[in-house]
Amino acid sequence: MKLAHKILNRLRRETRHAVAFARAQMFDTQPDENDVLAAWHKHPPSNLRACVEEWIADKPCVFADDLKNSEDAQKVCGEADRLIDGPILILQAPCSLKLPALWHCDPLTGQSWPAKVHFTRFKVFHPSGDGLTDIRRLWEVGRFGWALPLARAFSVTNDPKYAKAWSDYVESFIKENPPEFGSHWLNAMEVALRAIQWCRAISHFFRNPPSAFSLQPSILSSLLAHGRYIRAH
Repeated sequence: MKLAHKILNRLRRETRHAVAFARAQMFDTQPDENDVLAAWHKHPPSNLRACVEEWIADKPCVFADDLKNSEDAQKVCGEADRLIDGPILILQAPCSLKLPALWHCDPLTGQSWPAKVHFTRFKVFHPSGDGLTDIRRLWEVGRFGWALPLARAFSVTNDPKYAKAWSDYVESFIKENPPEFGSHWLNAMEVALRAIQWCRAISHFFRNPPSAFSLQPSILSSLLAHGRYIRAH
């Protein structure tokens, strides 16, 4: 019975992957404005900007209450400044890679991973076979936990430099990593962790309105793509 279940689950997964690959070859995997409007949980707004305004009016709050005192605020501002001025930290190690190489290269070895391969055809082990290059370090980059201090610092200072730095990272990721393609779309857990960190950051940006942060419609479209991937896989 257990063997039958394993075989059936494998067949289901392979079928889902085959359908996803075929769809990705025929259609654009990035949702457009009409997709977001159709998926909106309330009455369909007239445009994406209206979606953004409606979301802000609802005062989103996702795990945002994590600045308890002035010492916390001072520390997180220091962390955010280092993200802007120096290398980011990945697994407590400095990563000197710049955009867009940041999304496709192992922070330790500098070996690059293909960006245009569909997740159903992606090879997890690096072809170099050097024994050092590890996709898990690249996944840590794509989870965006390291970027949260930028949003937390903005919620304390309302300084637009922090909002711009965070937005630049996210917009670059969206441009360089279309849904379902590349190392950052290999499984639903990685996609979910990234979506959570983006929502956490957004809740910080709108913690103290009026805010100098501008939520780009492309981020809403990408979050819809994240949700679709998680639901499907």
